[in-house]
Amino acid sequence: MIVVDVKSADGLRRKVWEFLVSHQYTPGLSYARRFLTLTRYAEETRPSTRHKFRRVKQWDAMDERSYNSDLKRPAEIPQWVVDRALAQLEGPFVTIGWTREDCVARTVEGDEFCP
Repeated sequence: MIVVDVKSADGLRRKVWEFLVSHQYTPGLSYARRFLTLTRYAEETRPSTRHKFRRVKQWDAMDERSYNSDLKRPAEIPQWVVDRALAQLEGPFVTIGWTREDCVARTVEGDEFCP
């Protein structure tokens, strides 16, 4: 699991993107292609910096029904979030997206492809 979060300047609000890392071995390749799939996006808040963050709204890939996901599926993943997620991985090939059919794929060098 890879988590990318950003806090507000006052430290009372944050946005969280959670990615699941999976692997696919392809015959003929000497490496496994890794997939980053966005599984959860949340907006959280807290009354003061002494308190834990509490979820205000979220989108969950496992259950997009309205009682579990207050937000709609994010239209796109911001580039700086992608950059931070890629920085947490080791190796050259990563595919980023919601599903393999819906992916936006990039390598560290910037080439685009979809499996």
